[in-house]
Amino acid sequence: MWNSFLMKGKDLIVGMFFPKVPDVQISTLTFNKHPSKAGIYCEELKTLFDTSFNNAEQLKTIFEVSFGKDSHKTSCLILLHKYWRYDFLIPLNLLTCLKNWFPYARTSIWGGVVQKLSVCNMVYNSHVCKNNVECVVISISGTEMQTWPLCLDRWCDTEKKIEDKFKVFKDGVKFKKHSIGLMFTSDIRGSYLYNLESTIFKKFFPGVPLIEYFGNNAFGGELSEVTYERLEAVESVNTTAFMILTYN
Repeated sequence: MWNSFLMKGKDLIVGMFFPKVPDVQISTLTFNKHPSKAGIYCEELKTLFDTSFNNAEQLKTIFEVSFGKDSHKTSCLILLHKYWRYDFLIPLNLLTCLKNWFPYARTSIWGGVVQKLSVCNMVYNSHVCKNNVECVVISISGTEMQTWPLCLDRWCDTEKKIEDKFKVFKDGVKFKKHSIGLMFTSDIRGSYLYNLESTIFKKFFPGVPLIEYFGNNAFGGELSEVTYERLEAVESVNTTAFMILTYN
């Protein structure tokens, strides 16, 4: 995943590596607009969906294991999308479908828009490790895990306002044995709040490692709160999204 750190003037590569935990399931799906047909192609499922995912029963079945109302699992989605002229068709339509399919799901959303995006999955790409994609969805679920999302919008732009948000946020977080923090902020926001938000996070959660990402747009929160307006570029271009993932 490539992002430009505007305040440093450098291109950096950020990678995520997930440990194998018996009670935590991790799966990855990638999506691209089909080059010659109308629709969105999923490499892992070898399936072409229509752009609104109306024919995505196969996809619904996969998510139902973790998101369904009878599931005892807590789940979260890490969603990364490649920047392309403010075209957010894939994540917008996918999240809308997930919200309609699973209105009572206990699911946190975290991620953002980056300049370039590629995946290396030797299970599906035995000859070519690196595949450029438009959208990546990483699903993490388990019975012994919990997620806590926090979004700081464009009006939360001073040290006091940010600290006030974290005070309330910290009171609700219940930690398990292992924890990690994820932060995604836009380049615009990062250029004038450089290091402030991450410094405040570490002040309130000194024992939680924080992984920081910078990109074009950030989004996060609960799946039940997802709306088109909250994911549009105007709303998310000056936002920072945090998520704490904790598990036994």
